[in-house]
Amino acid sequence: MRVADVLVDVLNHHGVEQLFGIPGDAINSIMDAVNHRSDVSFIQVKHEESGAFAASAQAKLSGRLSACVGTSGPGALHLLNGLYDAAMDNAPVVAITGQVESHLVGSQYHQEVNLESLLKDVAVYSVRVSTAEQAVRAINDACRAARSKSGVAHITISSDIAKQNVNYDSEAISEIAISKRIKPDEEAMEQTIERINNCNKITILAGMGCRHVASELIELSTKLKAPIVRTLPAKDFIDETVPNCVGGTGLLGTKPGVSAMENCELLLMLGSDFPYADFYPDSDKIIQVDTDASKLGRRHSVSLGIQGDCGLVIKQLHEQLNEKKNSTFLESLLAEKEKQINKQLDQETPNDVQTEASKDNKQNNNHPLKPQLVMHEIAKRCPDDSIFICDTGTVTVWAARDLPIKQQQRFSLSSSLGSMAYALPGAIGAKLRYPDSPVVALAGDGGFSMLMPDLLTAVRYQLPLVMVIFNNQKLGFIELEQNADGYASSGIDVTNPDFKMMSEACGAIGIEVNSYQQLIEALDSVPEIDKPTVIDVKVNPDEWVIPPKIKLKEAMNFGLSKIKDAFG
Repeated sequence: MRVADVLVDVLNHHGVEQLFGIPGDAINSIMDAVNHRSDVSFIQVKHEESGAFAASAQAKLSGRLSACVGTSGPGALHLLNGLYDAAMDNAPVVAITGQVESHLVGSQYHQEVNLESLLKDVAVYSVRVSTAEQAVRAINDACRAARSKSGVAHITISSDIAKQNVNYDSEAISEIAISKRIKPDEEAMEQTIERINNCNKITILAGMGCRHVASELIELSTKLKAPIVRTLPAKDFIDETVPNCVGGTGLLGTKPGVSAMENCELLLMLGSDFPYADFYPDSDKIIQVDTDASKLGRRHSVSLGIQGDCGLVIKQLHEQLNEKKNSTFLESLLAEKEKQINKQLDQETPNDVQTEASKDNKQNNNHPLKPQLVMHEIAKRCPDDSIFICDTGTVTVWAARDLPIKQQQRFSLSSSLGSMAYALPGAIGAKLRYPDSPVVALAGDGGFSMLMPDLLTAVRYQLPLVMVIFNNQKLGFIELEQNADGYASSGIDVTNPDFKMMSEACGAIGIEVNSYQQLIEALDSVPEIDKPTVIDVKVNPDEWVIPPKIKLKEAMNFGLSKIKDAFG
C-alpha cells in the first residue's frame, strides 16, 4: 500500500470523514488516495485558510478529529491562520502538508519551506516523514497527539515518499479512549467546601471545561444560590436562557455578569481561562479548577488552584455542601438581568420596527436597522436546533449580548485568536458535519469580504446554509479600539460590492434588507432554504458599543476621538 493510502486510512480510522484543502503537485498521490475511497471526501475550498477554519469549526463543535491539507510552500502557509484558531481554542485538527522531493529538501528548491519547524509553534506534534517505513507510525502519532492533547498536529511528506509502498496492517492501529477525568486533591476539596459553606455571595464562572456537565452545573448553582457567569465560548452550552445564568463578563459581557464577578465573596472558576484580569475580584476571593494545571492562576493570582475534572469537582461539591438559604444575591442579579433585557427591547423596537412604514409598503426606506434588533429577530425566528457561527468584530458584541442560545442550539466563534473571516468557512465545516441542522453564519461586511470567494464552495457542495451580513460599511470594532485609545477613526471605511448581486452571480440566493419588514420576511424563509443564502442587512453604522463598565480615561479618549473625527 502506498504511504498516501496509509495516510488516508489512518485519518479515517481516527474519525476523519472530510479533508479540506486545494490540490497541488506535492500532494497528488494523497488526492489520488482520497479519490479511491468512499468514506473520506475531499472538500475543495477557494483558499487554504478557509479549509483550516472549516476543519477547526468541525473539531470545536464535535470534539472529533478533523483534517486539512495544503501543498508545499504557499499552500501550506495559507493554512496557518486557521490552524492557530484551532490550536488556541483546543480543537483537534491534523494538518497534512506536501513537501518537495526528499532528495531536494534543504536545497532551497522552488516552493521549499521548512514546514516542520515553521508549524512547531502552532502544533503539539510536527514532524517530517523522511522514509516510507516511518510514515505509518508518524501519521498515527499525529492523530493520537491531536486527539489526546486537543490541539493541532502536523505532518509533512515529500511527494516521492507519499508514492512509495509500505507494509501496513490496519489492525495494528490501536483504538484509543481519551479521558481527562483527573480526580481532584482531597485536601484542596475539603478547603473549598469549608470556604463555600462560610460564604453567602458565591459566583460561578463557567468555561469550556463545563461543556459536558451543564445540567450538573445548574444544579450546583441552585443549591448554592449562586449566579452563573459564562465565558463567551461557553455560550455554546450555557447562556442566559438557562436558570441562574446572568450573562457574560469582560468587554463583551453584560452588567449583571460583571456585577456578579465584582460583588461576590467567593468566585468559583470552573474550566475557565478567562484572560482579562481587570474583571476579576481580589485574589483571595478566587478558587480555580481546571484539568490543565498550567492554567491555574495564569491570568490572575488565586487563593486556591485545583487540578481536576470539573464534572468530578461539581459532583463532589453537590454531594457534600450545605444548601444555601439566602438567595438575595442571586435574585438581585436575576432581576437586574430581566431589567436590562426589557430595557434593550424597549429601546430597540419603537422607531426601528417602523410598523407604519411597513403598513404603507414602504419597506425600502434605507433606514439602517439597529444590530441588536437584528440579532434578537435571528434568535426568535431561527429553528431550535440551529448552529450559529460567529465572526469577529462588532457582530461578536451583538451575538454575545443579544443572541440567546437555546438548549439544543450551538454557537461557535474564533474565541482565543479572535480572527476575522471565520464565519463563512466555519459554517461550511459545520454544515458538512451536521447536514440536518440549520447553520447560520453571522459576520460583518469586513469579515465576510475577507474569504468571500468561499461562498462558491458552499454552492459547489450544495450546502443550504445562511450567511447574515451585518453591513455597516466599515471595520466597526477596529474603529472602537482606535477611539478608546483617543485616536481619530482611520482606515476603517470599506468598499463593498452589491452583496445580493454577487451572491446570485455565484449561484446562491441573495437578499438585501433595508427595513424591519424585509428582515422578518428574510428570516422567516430560513427553514425552507435549499441552497446557500446571503442576507445583506444594512445596520446602523453609528451604533455605539458600550462596555458593561468603562474607565474614566477610556470615556475621555472616546470623546476626544469624536472631536478629532468632527474637526479633522
